[in-house]
Amino acid sequence: MKQLFTFILAIFFAPFISFGQQNLTLYGMKDLSQAFNLNPGFYQKNRVYVSLPIGMQSFSLNHSGFTLNQLLEKTSDDSLIIRPDFAIDKMGKRNFVAFEQSSEILGFGFKIKKKNFVSFSASLKSNFVFSYPRDLFRFINEGNGSQTFLGNRASLDGLGINSTIYTEYALGYNRSISKKLTVGGRLKLLSGIANVHTSKSKLGITTDSETFDLTIDGQMAIESSNSLVFSDTSKNTSPEDVLSTAAFDFKNIGFGIDAGASYKPNDQLEFSASVIDLGIIRWKANTMNYESSNVEYTFRGVDLNALIIDSIDVGKHLSDTLEKVFGYSSHSKSYSTSLYTRFYLGAVYNFNKTFSSSFTLHNQMIAKRLRTGTAIALNMHLRNWLNFSVNYAAYGRSLRNVGLGLSLKGGPLQVFVISDNILSYLNPANAKNLHLSFGLNVSIGPLKDKDGDDIKDKKDSCPELYGKLEFNGCPDSDNDGIIDPEDSCPQNAGLKEFGGCPDRDHDRVIDMNDACPEDSGLVIFAGCPDSDNDGIIDKNDSCPNLKGLSIFYGCPDTDGDGIIDQLDNCPEMAGPIVNQGCPDTDKDGLFDFLDDCPEQYGPKENKGCPWPDTDADGLIDIDDECPNLAGPIKNKGCPYQDADNDGLLDIDDECPGTAGPIANKGCPIIEKEVQEILKTAFDDLEFETGKEIIKESSLPSLSELAEVLRKKSNWNLQISGHTDNVGDDQKNLILSKKRAEAVKNYMITQGIDATRLYALSFGETMPIATNDTAEGRQKNRRVEMKIIFK
Repeated sequence: MKQLFTFILAIFFAPFISFGQQNLTLYGMKDLSQAFNLNPGFYQKNRVYVSLPIGMQSFSLNHSGFTLNQLLEKTSDDSLIIRPDFAIDKMGKRNFVAFEQSSEILGFGFKIKKKNFVSFSASLKSNFVFSYPRDLFRFINEGNGSQTFLGNRASLDGLGINSTIYTEYALGYNRSISKKLTVGGRLKLLSGIANVHTSKSKLGITTDSETFDLTIDGQMAIESSNSLVFSDTSKNTSPEDVLSTAAFDFKNIGFGIDAGASYKPNDQLEFSASVIDLGIIRWKANTMNYESSNVEYTFRGVDLNALIIDSIDVGKHLSDTLEKVFGYSSHSKSYSTSLYTRFYLGAVYNFNKTFSSSFTLHNQMIAKRLRTGTAIALNMHLRNWLNFSVNYAAYGRSLRNVGLGLSLKGGPLQVFVISDNILSYLNPANAKNLHLSFGLNVSIGPLKDKDGDDIKDKKDSCPELYGKLEFNGCPDSDNDGIIDPEDSCPQNAGLKEFGGCPDRDHDRVIDMNDACPEDSGLVIFAGCPDSDNDGIIDKNDSCPNLKGLSIFYGCPDTDGDGIIDQLDNCPEMAGPIVNQGCPDTDKDGLFDFLDDCPEQYGPKENKGCPWPDTDADGLIDIDDECPNLAGPIKNKGCPYQDADNDGLLDIDDECPGTAGPIANKGCPIIEKEVQEILKTAFDDLEFETGKEIIKESSLPSLSELAEVLRKKSNWNLQISGHTDNVGDDQKNLILSKKRAEAVKNYMITQGIDATRLYALSFGETMPIATNDTAEGRQKNRRVEMKIIFK
């Protein structure tokens, strides 16, 4: 138990004697050659770089659990006491300590034909991850009889280590696809030196709430290769011998790849992404695998009587018990482990050639959990001799991380030092993350090229402007084949005949002078169209397809009455606004096209005509019961005669011009079948909503009625149109007239003489039901048909 506590304390004090690594700061210093190791897609400015024997050294340690300040409490007398309960409160459910170290033994790179960059590096790398659950420390601190664990399972799932040492030989290639896009990758050959790996860890301890018996459950497996490197227990072979041999024999061989890209859409913005250390190592040398059985053992304590009386060896008893509980098998077979794959996403905004800001997102799998880090940085690049970066980062469950990076160059020598968290050196007791990277390079930059377009100034026609080789170093920003100094519109692709300016609508007016650059128009209208040729451009024309007047914003007024056609009920006849543009010459309240006597004042009931005395018998038709037959006034204008010789005087004959039986008041008898046809035609008659168009479904019954009229040549048809009172009364009268005439016109098409058809319109004047209900209004909207006789 003492050894267990010693190990635990060592784990928690480890962050304060080691270093930590995320490389968030280095990723933002993309002009440094070693940034190529984090994103092989970064554009490489130097022609040659060589990493000197000191190479690049990088050390890192992250602890996701707690800091030293969170473990200790200061008392009133300024002494410190250990408060494990405080530390436990700061832990997550799963925690880890991760140590990484990388030493670049050899590194160099060089450009080939300006756009290609080849690199090689050899590095020694090691990492160590210890993952632990929070319940482990609660169990130790509170005991199994605490309220937390009594009757509950203390989870030790995930408890374990993963430690790896290996050498890496990497061949890299980078290419500038275009001015905007650069891609790259690295192929890695790995030689595994040593590994200890917890491949399975599912353990738990449950305390019985009544008997306090401890039940241990779960399973654990550990794999290792060349474990002697971690512990010198052999008298014949030292760890140094194993290390030097395994670094080059490739018995534990592995492979990996890096890939990345950077994209620069313009001079201000740049985006990048990479995946690093995607690979595995196959462990074959000096392997040893341990795997416990599926444990479920209940420990009920020690028999004190047997201990005292029989003098049992307690140590042996405990050892035998543990071997019984954790019975395990061991064997030697090969296995594989993955590298700690990392993902980077970055964005840079360049304020100018000296200052820029950047954002970096880092993801990495540690202890089977995705760990994320982010950094926001301000970067300074002063020519080629000074690079400086300061950032604020959040990672490893810590928000207290300020990173600094500095790179100095004198001649070909370049020295750099980088840390992702300088606060850890100022206040290590309050730090979760420590990091340090440093190195020394020989860097040979490009020949003098002020604009950085890889065309030397002495051959560059535009040495101050980033350009293209095919234009002797001059830029063509819009890729229209016209260099910027000669292009009147350098940011917009255009035509040579227009000085490099675009004319998108092909109307011979360049876009910068075109008031309507998307619509082909006329030069006199600054490139805007006038579809109706009324002198008003379409975008200012309310009626762009109808020739109109400027006073009406391009809309026509055909009859010149001051009302535009689309608002004029009578667009071809001038009329006052009060009549919605329709004339009423005789001012009798009926529009002329509804007035049978438009120039004579007359009542609406007589269609705008003065009442006549058709038969000249001294009675006007409205008072004449026989307006078409002269008769004495005392006989209400009807003659005492039997014009149709049916035996009934005309005064008593409802159909004086057509013979009919006296029993039917002198009118022909309408057969029941014909009455049914007439009723069906009325019932089926429907029009399109608000229109005079007869629906197709109504035509068959109207055709049947027309057939009756063809057979009865002395029968006539009266068609009366009616509406409800909704809306303007004049419009209702118009609609009733048009619907009655529509039925009349259909009958004419069926061969019925127009003189036998009488179309009447009454609008809303003759309702047959109340207009206060929807049902009543529906009944009032009708066209009545009636057989009449002379």
